[in-house]
Amino acid sequence: MDRTAVIAGVGPGVGEAVARRLAAAGYGVGLLARSPDHVERLAADLDGAVAVTADVTDADAVDDAFGTVRETLGPVDALVHNASAPGGDRLADASPASMEAVWRTRTLGCFNCLRALRDPEAVVVSGTNYAGEPAPGQVEWGSAAAATKGLVRSAAADLGAAVTYVEIAAAVAPPESGFAGAVGADRLADRYLELLDREPGFAVERLEPA
Repeated sequence: MDRTAVIAGVGPGVGEAVARRLAAAGYGVGLLARSPDHVERLAADLDGAVAVTADVTDADAVDDAFGTVRETLGPVDALVHNASAPGGDRLADASPASMEAVWRTRTLGCFNCLRALRDPEAVVVSGTNYAGEPAPGQVEWGSAAAATKGLVRSAAADLGAAVTYVEIAAAVAPPESGFAGAVGADRLADRYLELLDREPGFAVERLEPA
């Protein structure tokens, strides 16, 4: 293993697809999720993978998780932030609780993971096109997306890394799906691998259905 990446927010969709792609490319992979069940099964199926459990909104738990990855796999070279939370309402129907839940997972969670890094080479953030255009039916996501994009753009210079905010402009389909209106998880994973190798600096990548 030449490089190690932590994937924050590993579920059966984007997170798993990225984990499998990075492991196949020779990365050591830290699989971070709030629940241990899926990541432990996935880690057992991949070479050079370790499952770590943490809520990304808990800074101490995130620090401990990154520490476990370093102890097991060595220095963490890259982060893929993919942690998500449910939300999606118009202003009149949104609540303070739903707004806070999405913000805490997307923006505070990303902040905690960025602070847990040490001299990374690359960061890729799974985001949404709501960060760059109005989303009246998704005020929680529209707000948190813009905030997370601003966070990583502002942090890029301090990190000295290749930092990419990915605006995913459609639903993500699992590898076995042929749904034409979605971005395929395998295609997204392939692109993430490429983005981890680009030159340092901040960039925005938009992914549309093929």
